[in-house]
Amino acid sequence: MASLPAWVTLANISELIKLAALLIGGWWTWTLFVRQRTGVARANLSQTVKDWSLTATRRLVRVDVTIENKGTTPIRPRTAEIVLYQVRPATDPAVDALLAARLARGNADDTLEWPEIARRALALTHDDFFVEPGESEHLWIDFVIPAAVQAVDVWSRVDCGAKYDDLYWDITSLKQLT
Repeated sequence: MASLPAWVTLANISELIKLAALLIGGWWTWTLFVRQRTGVARANLSQTVKDWSLTATRRLVRVDVTIENKGTTPIRPRTAEIVLYQVRPATDPAVDALLAARLARGNADDTLEWPEIARRALALTHDDFFVEPGESEHLWIDFVIPAAVQAVDVWSRVDCGAKYDDLYWDITSLKQLT
């Protein structure tokens, strides 16, 4: 029977197995947590806008903002902000002014800066509002606006939580009021 080289000992084999395990564990950690970013908050933000006539001069607009947690960590937003902008009725001079302002601004946001008609800033606590992985939560916000408004642009923003300063999800949608 052939004998093994002198350097092949039980201690050496054990050290090689430990080194292989360490390399495999490092690769697994990098793949799972760095490359796939599993510890990072991931969400889908959607919103539904409904409206009802209240009086001859006022209209109720309800915004339902839905946060769907697509990640593996809980999302605990600290703030949410919802803004309504009036799109219609509009006049030709007003639209011309919006177009000129957009050209002067010259940034990557190519939307028009419609006149703001309502804003709500919400302070959320981690005890009151959080979204577990795989679940969805809603924020319902009511606005009372002039009945003469015929169409709105609704912009909603929800921050990613204390772990991610200055990061947020946002969404905008146009709504023809009934």
